[in-house]
Amino acid sequence: MIKRNEVLRKYLIISILLLISIIIISGCQKKEEEEEKKGKLLNKFGTGAEVVSSPVVDKNDVYFGSVDGRFYAVNLKDFKIKWFFNTADAITASPAIDEENVYIASLDNNFYVLDRKSGKKLWSFDSKSYLRSSPLILDNMVVFGSDNSYVYALNKKNGKKIWSFKTGSTVYSSPITDNQRIYFGSGDANLYSLDKKGRKVWQFKADGLIESTPAIADKMVIFGSQDGNIYSIKTKDGSLAWKIKAGGPVRSSPKISGNIAVVGSDDHKIYGIDINKGQELWTYETNDRVPGAAVIKDKIAYIGSIDSFIYGLRLIDGKKVWSFKLNGPTSSTPSIKGNDLFIGSHDFNLYRIKIE
Repeated sequence: MIKRNEVLRKYLIISILLLISIIIISGCQKKEEEEEKKGKLLNKFGTGAEVVSSPVVDKNDVYFGSVDGRFYAVNLKDFKIKWFFNTADAITASPAIDEENVYIASLDNNFYVLDRKSGKKLWSFDSKSYLRSSPLILDNMVVFGSDNSYVYALNKKNGKKIWSFKTGSTVYSSPITDNQRIYFGSGDANLYSLDKKGRKVWQFKADGLIESTPAIADKMVIFGSQDGNIYSIKTKDGSLAWKIKAGGPVRSSPKISGNIAVVGSDDHKIYGIDINKGQELWTYETNDRVPGAAVIKDKIAYIGSIDSFIYGLRLIDGKKVWSFKLNGPTSSTPSIKGNDLFIGSHDFNLYRIKIE
């Protein structure tokens, strides 16, 4: 009888412990579920076609182009149009701005500089070929690539050509700089490093064309390629530091915060990479291609997908903690001002979404 009571007592203790464990696990799961937040739509601005250009936001306005051929300045206060500028073809590249002007590239072959306040054209440059590369402002120059295989550096005040550099194919990739050199990819599968005078310092050959705009961190330049690899190249001499194989072409441009790079792929995945070790930290799988780049705020990477969702992923482990569903696919890279996220969609709209 005593043994039976002891056995019953043991079973009772085990049952109580199991019940406590279930309650704790359930509470943790509930807490984790509660951590994921949903974005709140604040405004939408409609255009006449897809918005694949990534917006640029300043204190008062948001600037972006549309496949309808127009470039828009929209007032942040009421989200109504401030001015627009007509080009003769689609605008897919993202603009650049400085204190006075807006710099835009169009598929009508022209590069335009507009007054930020009025949208008045100050000058234009005819490249004789499509322009899909977003401009870089560097010192007194504006630098961009063209489908005619050239990269141009123009005087940003008057549009006069300072130099040009010929690659072996189209240049969709947008140039970036570490203030010493200029880096960009080409359809000839090379990543190029130029000095400020447009002279080649080195080139690195990948196994596929490069649409991805590179990112710079800790003496490395990181980019994706259509060959399905994410590369890290040493800025000093153009030698390979590491590469990581994705499951599909990588058109997305890496976004770096600390030692982590976030980049999307046509394999539907978003990758978190330790750039110091050259190791994959995590992946998050969406339901379609991820051609756009991320923007990072408060250790959360916000990135859109062709599946129409914008995902907020925790940098440290890739856990989804935020999301918002658009009414159409997006290949636009978001911009953030304060707690508001701005992104374009193939549903012809520019969205303004509250992230907190």
